Amino acid sequence: MTVPIKVNNPTVTVAALDPTHTVMCEGGQITVVATATGTATNADNYVWTVDNATQYGNNANTFTTTLNGAGTHTITAKVERSLGCSSQFAAAPVVVIVGEQPVAQLTQTAGFNEMCVGGDITLMAKVNNFNNNQAVHGTYTYVWNRNNADFQTVTGVTVDNSTITETLNADGVYAYSVTIIPSGYNCQAVTATLDHQVTVVPDPSWSVNQVNPTELCIGGIVTLNAEVTGGVQNQQACRIQWYKT
Repeated sequence: MTVPIKVNNPTVTVAALDPTHTVMCEGGQITVVATATGTATNADNYVWTVDNATQYGNNANTFTTTLNGAGTHTITAKVERSLGCSSQFAAAPVVVIVGEQPVAQLTQTAGFNEMCVGGDITLMAKVNNFNNNQAVHGTYTYVWNRNNADFQTVTGVTVDNSTITETLNADGVYAYSVTIIPSGYNCQAVTATLDHQVTVVPDPSWSVNQVNPTELCIGGIVTLNAEVTGGVQNQQACRIQWYKT
């Protein structure tokens, strides 16, 4: 007598080993684990696909891959067993959202490129591709540098995340940069440098010289010459106020 034996094909489910890695910046790795119903054997052979493309060289139930292209990617698997028992691909694949690495820009929004001591400047940092990658990048931390040194705690500096204002109380040449650190998985810190330096010069000084004779009769005319040195040249018209005592 022949006794029929019913063999049920297995089913497979897949899940990310670390669910936080399903949202990442490009170049990140994700590990996916497949679980099959029924009794596993040494002959179990897993077939993995990424975006419907079969991935060769890994037949285990754990699969790690690097995702380099921005966009939405799907990872799934099926199992092949002896006796011709094979599953379908997992009904619910692991979906991974991959965004671009941040691209930063630093601009001066207030103040002059050249100014006298005591002038103010305002700088603003921006992630240019923020709108398309907001969910991936997470939150940003801003580290500000002036002349390659952190200056966020210096007197006269006001920091408001992506904006910084400084009162420049010493003459010199200042170069600014900001490093933006995203919190998203595999999102790399990016540094932006201001495309010009800020020059601070001492306040102007002046002297008055008499051109015409130092002695003259009542009703005579005397000519005085005022000479201004230092300060910022050609920023705006210089106005001299004369007084007679």
